[in-house]
Amino acid sequence: MGIILVSIRKNIWRNLAITFQIILGTIVLSQALSNYRYFIATKYKAETLIESNVYDLSYTNKSHNEIGNHDMNGQDTISPQEGVNVALKFIKGDNRVEKIGLESGGYVFKYADDEKSSKPILKSKIQSIDVTAYNKELTEMYNFKVKKGISFSDYFKVNNDDKLIPILISEELAGDNPVGSIVKLPQKVDPRQKDYKIIGILDSSYPLLSQIYDMAMPGRPNDGYFCIIGSLINDDYAHVYAKFKDDVSRDEVKKDYDKRAGADKEIQFFGLNDMAETLLLPASEKVQYIFYGTIILILTSFGVIGTVLASIVKRKPEFGVRVAIGATKSNIQRLVMGELMILFMFSVTIGLLISRLMSGMSKIPTYIWDFYVIGISAGIVFVLMIISAIPSLLRITKMNPVDLVHGK
Repeated sequence: MGIILVSIRKNIWRNLAITFQIILGTIVLSQALSNYRYFIATKYKAETLIESNVYDLSYTNKSHNEIGNHDMNGQDTISPQEGVNVALKFIKGDNRVEKIGLESGGYVFKYADDEKSSKPILKSKIQSIDVTAYNKELTEMYNFKVKKGISFSDYFKVNNDDKLIPILISEELAGDNPVGSIVKLPQKVDPRQKDYKIIGILDSSYPLLSQIYDMAMPGRPNDGYFCIIGSLINDDYAHVYAKFKDDVSRDEVKKDYDKRAGADKEIQFFGLNDMAETLLLPASEKVQYIFYGTIILILTSFGVIGTVLASIVKRKPEFGVRVAIGATKSNIQRLVMGELMILFMFSVTIGLLISRLMSGMSKIPTYIWDFYVIGISAGIVFVLMIISAIPSLLRITKMNPVDLVHGK
């Protein structure tokens, strides 16, 4: 080992250049892999939360590209509220529907300085909080995960008290609002000033229902300050969902609904499981960066081959001295291989550490670091190290020991 380290120091500039290139390739590769893993894991987690045969329904014109107040065929556009209300009428009374899920739109409220209440208002370190409300049936269709306390489904199993409305809060709100607290929302959000019971803290590693609609999964609402209510605040629905019986065909229902809707209208069906697939769309971009990182490392390996081969020619006198004192070709091969192994191991370790630090600096957690990311990154570098070493080892095999001793 001492001999290898001395040899590395003798070729410091060559080795620094190799190290820099390997570190760069490792950073690009591992960053892309860890980001790719995030989207894969998020999709899988979303699928575990969704009941089967659940669809987000809306009533629309068959031509949806809107121009001003008309679609591309000149028909009056249907407002989102009207589209949801008409879709709701279609599924009410349909014996093929098991549950009807309702979302009363997302609100972003700001606290008023003079907010007065007999019970404490939900506390926050910032003035703006995102609030989304779902009816009980929808909380069963999409089972929000909690890391502390209980979920909606567990709460509703043992509690039917309409006086207390369950609410799940984000981790950012948990410090000022302990689980079990009874709070109110500002009057501008809930004019009736109902009592809300904080039953749990949401697990931020699982996506919210609203995030399934966002293909890029950019992060959590309102810088992480948000809450989800297990009861509707008002009758202004943002989305209506239908949970159909398992033996019901989506295509059959859509055909029936479209026939009832009329020639120029339709009921759109957005399957939640299908929508979970959209979480993978950004992953395709990350595959490109995995490719770029691998290309950098491949190009680096070609540079390593050329550099090491040139170094072997220059080091013939050194090798000759080693042969003269009893070294064999295999000893010289081990020396060269040891140098490469130390360079590659050092470089990939530094590259992974830098990449991990870069990921940790992101305010939005969109990276997953596990043995998959570390193993593939290190594995690709190891394979390229072996490939880089083969030409040099073959060159040493062809050397004539007598010529080496004479410095030829």
